[in-house]
Amino acid sequence: MKTPLLPVPFVVFLFMVPFPGARAVRLACLAAAFLIVVISWRRLGPPAIPCKGAIALWAGVVLTSLLSAVDPAYSLGEIRNEVGYSLIAFVTFFAWTRDERRLRLAGMALVAGFAVIAGSALLGGYFRNGDWPSDAYYGGVGGVSNYLVTVGPVLALTLLSGRRQSSRWLVLGLPFLAVTLLSAQRAVWPAIGLQVALACVWAWRVGAVAVGPVRLAVTGLILVALVGGGVYVSDRSRTGGNPESPVAIGKDRRPRVWMKVGEEILAHPLTGAGFGRGVMSRAYPDLLAADGRTSRDPHRASGLAESQVFWHPHNLVLNYGISAGVPGMMAVLALFAALAWRFWQVARRGPRLARLAGLAGAAMVAGVLTRNMANDFFVRDGALLFWALAGMLFGYALRHEVDRSTVRPARRVLVVADAWRWLGAIGARVEGDPGGRRAV
Repeated sequence: MKTPLLPVPFVVFLFMVPFPGARAVRLACLAAAFLIVVISWRRLGPPAIPCKGAIALWAGVVLTSLLSAVDPAYSLGEIRNEVGYSLIAFVTFFAWTRDERRLRLAGMALVAGFAVIAGSALLGGYFRNGDWPSDAYYGGVGGVSNYLVTVGPVLALTLLSGRRQSSRWLVLGLPFLAVTLLSAQRAVWPAIGLQVALACVWAWRVGAVAVGPVRLAVTGLILVALVGGGVYVSDRSRTGGNPESPVAIGKDRRPRVWMKVGEEILAHPLTGAGFGRGVMSRAYPDLLAADGRTSRDPHRASGLAESQVFWHPHNLVLNYGISAGVPGMMAVLALFAALAWRFWQVARRGPRLARLAGLAGAAMVAGVLTRNMANDFFVRDGALLFWALAGMLFGYALRHEVDRSTVRPARRVLVVADAWRWLGAIGARVEGDPGGRRAV
């Protein structure tokens, strides 16, 4: 099990996950990687799997939704793809990423995949006068925007773990910003803003920077400018500067769809229509747009009917509500909260690279949840990539985490010893021994 070819399925899987047309290749790589991990499990010696309770709750609620599914065969297939394969990817990369070399190797696979996507998107946008190449093989703007907030923190981690960071920031940072702007997705900017804000809070909490009123105000203004400017530029790109455009922010139909979806969930809060992003169109066809209006969004296919656009709730939490009722909504929120909190705990202690891995994980979880409040790309390749990266980051960080149980008792001993010396010195002075020679 020491052959140099063993990392190949792991690396190829991370490279191929973002490409929707590569399903057979990525599943074959995942199967090979999982088999390697199973055979080498004892030698790999992974730590305890984190967030087991939240993951079990999430998977249990999803499986229970089959009892009320309108299309059990469809829901079972979606559970296999989005829960079964995803958890296999999580455990596989959690066990495999045991050292810094493997963490960097996985990071470089992501860099290579990002380079292909960014290069082809920018080249296609150049030949289409700034429009997104909608016929590209890596998917549309929504999926790519979700991909960006998923891999962004891990790309940053890869840069920080290597040398010549300044030049690499330009090589990757500028294409990342250019592709984000080219996608013209307004919902991606709050997610990126939250990720940057989280990094700023982390730097303050670990003592890397000092926080004063002026610095806090300047940082806040920069974040507001980043989010507001990104939303403004994206909106201008989508509407051509016309506030009456049907794709302008004020014309967005999602709030009305969310209201109707919420009413359906409250009508039967304990049950849903079965798991899967497409169950809304199967169980509640009345929720689909009935007026047959077409979308003139240049980033969507020409003449696409609104009933085709809103075939799912365009909200991750509401989609789980349609699938499994209020328990489904609570389970997915508990899942993201547990993952984010565990990553944040890791980010605050341990060696530098382990803390950065924890920060990258917390930022990834927060960004994916925020991005999917206006859509639902936590499915298929998006879910596989998320869980593989979560397992990779946990696998490295938890192996290098400092156990607080070994730190706190020693600190308590020192505090008690110091207090005992101070009390002894005070007692010695009271007894006329200023030097404290009789102090214990």
